[in-house]
Amino acid sequence: VHQVLKTGYEATDHRLKVSIAKCKADLEAAIGAFKVYQQPVQTITRQDANAYRDNLLPAMAPNSVVRYKSTHSTALGRKSPVAFERKVA
Repeated sequence: VHQVLKTGYEATDHRLKVSIAKCKADLEAAIGAFKVYQQPVQTITRQDANAYRDNLLPAMAPNSVVRYKSTHSTALGRKSPVAFERKVA
């Protein structure tokens, strides 16, 4: 069970909760619920990261995708983030 820390500010906590839910949904759409919820985080591969990127690109700007990637890398506690190969449109 994951515990989400609270900031003490209701609006900020709500925004973070919504953001985390969206990230989980996007990741699940890209690599599947089994890998997101039932596998250790160490099983996420470069191919998974690229699938996540490819899933986000039609809906958002490339810089937003990079920002999401950075957020996930930090959340996963990766010293060197999973590299996303650039996809030229």
